[in-house]
Amino acid sequence: MAGHGLVFVIVDRDHPELWAIRHDGFGDVTESHIAWKETRSMPARCTPLLVEGLLYVVNRAGIMTCLEAKTGELVWKQRLEGEYSATPVFAKDRIYLFNEDAACTVIRPGRKFDVIAVNSLAKQQLLASPAVDGNAFIVRTAEFLYRIETGVRRVADSQVGSKSFIGRWAIGQPKGGGKPNFVMTLNADFTARKSHVPGATGKWQLVDGEARVTWSDGWRDMIRRDDEQYRKLAFRPGTDFDSVPDNTESAEMLP
Repeated sequence: MAGHGLVFVIVDRDHPELWAIRHDGFGDVTESHIAWKETRSMPARCTPLLVEGLLYVVNRAGIMTCLEAKTGELVWKQRLEGEYSATPVFAKDRIYLFNEDAACTVIRPGRKFDVIAVNSLAKQQLLASPAVDGNAFIVRTAEFLYRIETGVRRVADSQVGSKSFIGRWAIGQPKGGGKPNFVMTLNADFTARKSHVPGATGKWQLVDGEARVTWSDGWRDMIRRDDEQYRKLAFRPGTDFDSVPDNTESAEMLP
């Protein structure tokens, strides 16, 4: 990050410091071209953000600091909720700060700490810095890649909407009735559970009219229409949805 004749560099991951270095030197300029340093509450992961003469940094613990870019003088310091690895993003006269639980704090840049909004995706790990594409954010979490854009409605992957899959599914239920092998639950927030492995959690998404579930134990399940009925296809750990399924069973939505 550079501006005002200075290069702003985070030094030392274990004990991070922010150095402002004049960029007109040659060779070892450690003693001659360091304009200022800040050592308190500096980030080991996030890159500084420069907006109109002010530097904004947020450390892993969520302490956000605003500094004068030319002098390093403190303007304000505030604590945000959560932990932070993603670099702050400036767009449309706003600063967006995504924490590691996929919650985003939106602030107005300036000499006063001014929160405009706090928005959240479904709780999941977010470490990567978002990218900006025109009027959209591209956000990558541990499980999903999102495109977030004002005024744009999500296009369904097929004529079968995600609402058709939300609910409890009896997997492997005998045709004449009786107890199913297990019950799979697909929730409206795109999380999932399976009754025969209570400790496993899942995330599901709609792809080409199929509900695809990725489980924390490594298995993957797919529920898709087969003529007038639905079937569940299971893929063992280490394989993907385009692999040969390990097994397949009937799937019926419970009332």
